[in-house]
Amino acid sequence: MLENKTRTTMSVPEMAKLLGLKKTDSYWLVHKKCFETILVNGKMRIVLASFEDWYARQIKYRKMTGEEPGQILTQHSLSISEVSEMLQICESCVYDLLKREHIKTIMVDYWTRVSKESFYEWIAHQTRYRLPEGRARDQEAEEASYTLPEMGRVLGLNRRDAYALVRCHEDQLEFITIADRKRITKSSFERWYTSQHTYVKLSERKEIKPSSKSANPRIPLEEKSAYTVQDIAELLLLDDRDIYRMIDQQELHARQIGKQFRIMREDYLDWLHKNCPQAFTTNEER
Repeated sequence: MLENKTRTTMSVPEMAKLLGLKKTDSYWLVHKKCFETILVNGKMRIVLASFEDWYARQIKYRKMTGEEPGQILTQHSLSISEVSEMLQICESCVYDLLKREHIKTIMVDYWTRVSKESFYEWIAHQTRYRLPEGRARDQEAEEASYTLPEMGRVLGLNRRDAYALVRCHEDQLEFITIADRKRITKSSFERWYTSQHTYVKLSERKEIKPSSKSANPRIPLEEKSAYTVQDIAELLLLDDRDIYRMIDQQELHARQIGKQFRIMREDYLDWLHKNCPQAFTTNEER
């Protein structure tokens, strides 16, 4: 028992058994001079202190039983996967970030690791990327706001149209910035939404298929060349927003004059022929 407590070296086969290695792999580590060796009675032995120091500075090899490797290494550096999880970005993005921001890295057994000192110094001087605690801090503000693409999805708009809408109505919307991204507060979005009739949320849209059961579409008696949205809504017994939605999705052709839409008589009649042919029968009977 005393001998085990005081011994300072171990044989190469003992090291191989400890790490679960074959003879060739264990002697390869010795050949690489990963740890200090000495000769005792003509036999090579590994200095235990140097082995433990090497073991704490690498993560490739693990003992079959005992503590995890890299105890010293992990105190001073991070793996690529750890940085990826912390910043919520893919690993390829981490490599691009390290190169672009000149964050110090080290190579350990052909694996890239990130200097903790360099990483935390960089993250303290930027605002785009956040650690988990930063995301937790911003969670309430994020839940009370939309990114511009998110707002577009609420209205069924593509990215380009969403940005165009914001540019036209930015005086009615309230903006905040989180992680260098402009966001629209949900409260200001709702105020703007209720003040207009052009856009309809996807959640509020319904299939517009007027029929003898669901509506009573009519042919306009007054033969104007063009009709307003309100005129068409009255003819179809629908809400103005339904007509705007039909125009937005190009179900009904309309011409925009300034901020107003005009539906030509021939376009409305063409829509009726395609969607509600019974309207012509009904009007003939009348």
